[in-house]
Amino acid sequence: MSIDPTEATAAATTRRTFLARAAFGGALVGVATAGPLRSMLGVAGAQEAELDADEGLENEAFAALAVPLEMAAVQAYQAALETSSLDADTTTTARMFQTHHQTVVDALTPLLAEGSATPRPDETVMSTTVAAIEGNADQTAILTSLSELEDVLAATHLYAVGSLDDNSLAKTVAQVLAVESQQAVALGRAADIDLTELTPDEASTAGARTGFAEAAAAATTTTTTTTTTSTTAPPAPSPNRQSGQATWYRWKKGNCAHNSLPLGTRVRVTSVATGRSATCVVGDRGAFRNPTIIDLDASVFEQISPLGAGRISVVISW
Repeated sequence: MSIDPTEATAAATTRRTFLARAAFGGALVGVATAGPLRSMLGVAGAQEAELDADEGLENEAFAALAVPLEMAAVQAYQAALETSSLDADTTTTARMFQTHHQTVVDALTPLLAEGSATPRPDETVMSTTVAAIEGNADQTAILTSLSELEDVLAATHLYAVGSLDDNSLAKTVAQVLAVESQQAVALGRAADIDLTELTPDEASTAGARTGFAEAAAAATTTTTTTTTTSTTAPPAPSPNRQSGQATWYRWKKGNCAHNSLPLGTRVRVTSVATGRSATCVVGDRGAFRNPTIIDLDASVFEQISPLGAGRISVVISW
């Protein structure tokens, strides 16, 4: 029996509501309390703004806005962790939430239009949330900033989810917004914000980022480079620079594996999401299947991203 809500002609529930409730129902199985999700369950008719479902939202346009936002979230958590202001339990939670955002980045990045510029963390988030966190010694203030950022991300996904053309992506986005709504509440509670303030009776898209068309246009007009890829092997590197994905394994500290660079080559690896870089030496052969371009020893990978991310988007140079 089909569950595609676009086939239901008589239901009063919107496609957005269906997808959101489906995701939340699954999420409730794994949590001890429904409190963090209460604000999202009453989603029908509660939006302050939403895209017209008849207009449709293509994957490329959604990713053009969502990827930089999620990348900025990774940066925000990294800034929080580097303050050394978080206690042990909060540090563990922050690393877990950061890994979630990195996973979303890696899932959405392949949806960007071919020829798009390499995505960068959202400048607005970097100049506000990240700037407010860097060097801040007040754990409560840091958690409040992160909670507010999670709210913006969840609102943005809620604003868009009902209009996505790709039904599979829409369901994934609904699940992502459910997780980020929970994370907003968890961080807010840790900052001693009242639960009723964190979980209003109706969901809201207030604060959502809505410039999907503008983001897509900007991403595709900043570069005219087109890359031809293979389904069996990474593309041949352009002179001294290559973009793709990195994985990790435990081998020799400071080493990495590449499928063609001469052994002994020193490579600089930069995470697209975090902006952090590390240097390694090619001492092994590997990364033979696209989109993986390099396998890093764990000692190198963890300098630019949490090991829990598993696979990340990177730019390498040598």
